Amino acid sequence: MGRRGKVLLGIVVALIMLAAVLAIAWRVRHSPTHDEVKLGAISKESRTLVALSSTQGWRNIPKDRWPPTIASLNPQWVRVENRGVEVLIEGFFDGGWGYDIVLDGGKPPMPMECYQSLGRGIYWHGPC
Repeated sequence: MGRRGKVLLGIVVALIMLAAVLAIAWRVRHSPTHDEVKLGAISKESRTLVALSSTQGWRNIPKDRWPPTIASLNPQWVRVENRGVEVLIEGFFDGGWGYDIVLDGGKPPMPMECYQSLGRGIYWHGPC
């Protein structure tokens, strides 16, 4: 293999490695946590956010007021209303990826087939 072939092979290998790293990062970003301790903290923090919110309808929570566990999810936004909390990880034209945390046996806002139940009233959704 000549010099040109080695350079081309190196470029191809580098592109494959970059694609693999990007695919892993995308998958991690678009997958829910299953860590029971983290889910418990998310549930508790969501109850606190709802208790502190006295308005009807959705209200955005400023980033500097996100509780620590919810903030550790690196969401695009956190919104609260009386029924629960929405933590959007990444938006997309038909819902994106994120968590809906509902309180007291309530139901999340999208159809149930859009969700994966993680327990504790926490649901994960992708585009639906």
